[in-house]
Amino acid sequence: MIKCILFDMGGVILSGNIEFILGELAKEFKVPVSDLLQFRKEHKEELWDGKLSVKDIAKFIKEKYSLSESVEEILSLWKKTHLAVNHPNQEAVLLVKQLKDHHKVGLISNLWDFHVQINQERNLFKDFEPCLLSCKLGMHKPQKEIFELAITRANVKGEECVFIDDESKHFSVAQSVGMKTIEFKNVPDLILDLKKLGVVVE
Repeated sequence: MIKCILFDMGGVILSGNIEFILGELAKEFKVPVSDLLQFRKEHKEELWDGKLSVKDIAKFIKEKYSLSESVEEILSLWKKTHLAVNHPNQEAVLLVKQLKDHHKVGLISNLWDFHVQINQERNLFKDFEPCLLSCKLGMHKPQKEIFELAITRANVKGEECVFIDDESKHFSVAQSVGMKTIEFKNVPDLILDLKKLGVVVE
């Protein structure tokens, strides 16, 4: 019996992905997107784990390209761009609210610190408990520890959880702690997959 449903955020609850956001930011800052993508590639785990911040990226951009904008102005433009291209999936948001009537609904997400701040301001985390954000915990998917922590905080068994993500590369570790997994494509398909597991969706 499924007691806890765990969602990913980017690509599931939110429509945009980080590559697209960085592409839009590169246009705004008039810098090569390849440099932003390379920075992410080299430092993604530090960003996920909160050891590096988006402010550090803003400083990198400013110094490398001698931008006239201050770090604060770059961050302000970053936030504006993030909000413009990274929209909540309203179907998924509604589904979360429906599922909460019968199940625990949590979140496991690899997020950068500034994006957590922006999403908190949008109240996107309020319906999730447990809410596991990588940069707050110093651990990230697909590390086994973050899935084990989700089970502990939800006070359920691994076999009583289903984990939903748009990236199936995280599934083998989730499955190793007993979780069922669903690859997210769209909300109607997700509802069908949840019902096959006996999840009540109303």
